[in-house]
Amino acid sequence: MPDTGLRSIDLRFLLPELPASVRLVGEPAGWREGLGTAGIPVVDGDAPLTVAAAGHAAEAAGTPNVIVLGLRGARALRARGYVTRVVLVRPRLLVPVDAPAACTHALLAPHPQRSRGKRLAARIALTALRLGIPVAPAAVVATRRAGRPALLDAAAAVVSATGDDWYVLRGGGDDLQRLVFLCFDGGGLQTAVKFTRVAGNAGPFERDAAAGAALARLPAALREHAVQHYGRFDVDGLEAVAESAARGVPLQDLLEAGTASPHVVDAVSQWIVDLGGATRSADGVFQHMDLGTWNVLVDGQRFTVVDWESSRTGPPLWDLAYFLTDALTAAGQRDPEDRVREMLALHRGEAEASGRFFRWVEHGARAAGVPWNAVGEVVLLAWEHHGRSQGARSSRGRMLGGETLATGERGPLERLGGAWRDDPELGASWRAFDRWRAAHASA
Repeated sequence: MPDTGLRSIDLRFLLPELPASVRLVGEPAGWREGLGTAGIPVVDGDAPLTVAAAGHAAEAAGTPNVIVLGLRGARALRARGYVTRVVLVRPRLLVPVDAPAACTHALLAPHPQRSRGKRLAARIALTALRLGIPVAPAAVVATRRAGRPALLDAAAAVVSATGDDWYVLRGGGDDLQRLVFLCFDGGGLQTAVKFTRVAGNAGPFERDAAAGAALARLPAALREHAVQHYGRFDVDGLEAVAESAARGVPLQDLLEAGTASPHVVDAVSQWIVDLGGATRSADGVFQHMDLGTWNVLVDGQRFTVVDWESSRTGPPLWDLAYFLTDALTAAGQRDPEDRVREMLALHRGEAEASGRFFRWVEHGARAAGVPWNAVGEVVLLAWEHHGRSQGARSSRGRMLGGETLATGERGPLERLGGAWRDDPELGASWRAFDRWRAAHASA
């Protein structure tokens, strides 16, 4: 079972109460360091939670809550009066295997990159885990009383539709990435409850709340393509927020698999332009600020933009350039350096999709009132901002004691600032765009 720093202690959010201290049995790898980072004491005596390495379940009995890393010992714990639950553990996923709607959504639902064979293998693995056969990384969560995790009970103060069927998703990204409960009510996906992985990380939750208020004021035709914010709260100092859960598959996956609707990229682009028009002020326009294809979920003809924790008011065109650059270079899965070169070719007018990109930039600039001689400068500032923001997140993570993201792991969109600034075809003058505009106007 993978144990890497704070990822290990995410399992504590599967308990009906958060532990004030933890006892370790068998010294499970990574847990002592991870708990120390989170400020949770590791004690040798009585504690509300015992975490036991595989094969040490018998030694763990006696505390109100037990987590056994592996499947051995579940029967013995039930004989001691515990309520047990088996949880499938992946690096980015925790799924209770007795939660049918959660398992279907997380593991079995149709997906553009999941073959029929992979879905069959997932069904077989789930059946085996339910029978106690260790065919995949799993843990046994044993409690003296049944109940939802503490965070979901706390979420009831701001939203009622948390349901009893859920799973936990850890998104990709930087060291301050939040964890998300996806909650089902009556078998249908209803609510997302997000919480911080490190104490003191209030900024994203403040921006989420501000975004919720801004989005609620939008016209209905715009508002329907964004999640609905329900409220912000905290549990023992850990920030949390609840919002509506979006249905669908990330647009990134559809584009990589070549199965995206040909109109969806244009539909999202027009929505970005319309959002700017509806929120325009002296300070700029309200923007998502992380609007890559991974943050757009597509369900049939409908799309929803999620994860607004980076949002703020800023210069127009930033969201549009960011989204289109990602979307128009997303087909297939390639090395990040190849993506950077393809993105630069798109901006220089050398790619097949360059004309489409330039048309949208021209449309967005005209709608936002950006002078033609300022378009290049505005877009350059966007790339420089995204490069700086990634470094700031890593620095903040180190300050808060979180895991750190190596500079070399920056995504392609975060690497464009320097290349854009130094390229004679790009930069503040953006000669390639001006040349296209001149040719387009004369045509």
